[in-house]
Amino acid sequence: MSFAVHARKVRDASLPMRRRVSALKSCVQLFRPYGHFGTLAYLELEVGPFQCDDEALVRALELLEARRERWKAAVAAFAEVRRAEKRAGRRTPSGPTPFSRREDLVAGARWQEILTATRRAHRLVAGHRR
Repeated sequence: MSFAVHARKVRDASLPMRRRVSALKSCVQLFRPYGHFGTLAYLELEVGPFQCDDEALVRALELLEARRERWKAAVAAFAEVRRAEKRAGRRTPSGPTPFSRREDLVAGARWQEILTATRRAHRLVAGHRR
């Protein structure tokens, strides 16, 4: 299913909270700028525990949607510049691409917090697998 279909499910207050959280995680699966666990950790750092709070869940979705729209705009701008570069005969991009994983492009000052939360989530998942 598409990002928009999952986003509608997140906003649907008639669905059980567990299903709405699952829909948000499906959105993250489709757009994960910091990796799956990193994106979930970032959303929780920004809006609070969205797994049990209706308002935080919707805010997390809005934050993810806003980030996704900025990324789509960056991809469109890059595509325009890249087409011009190709017409000029340049075979490789001249600057950073929207697909770069540079820390300052990703989350700014929150990057270390995201990494810490991601490592914690990975340890929890690894502990459950044993």
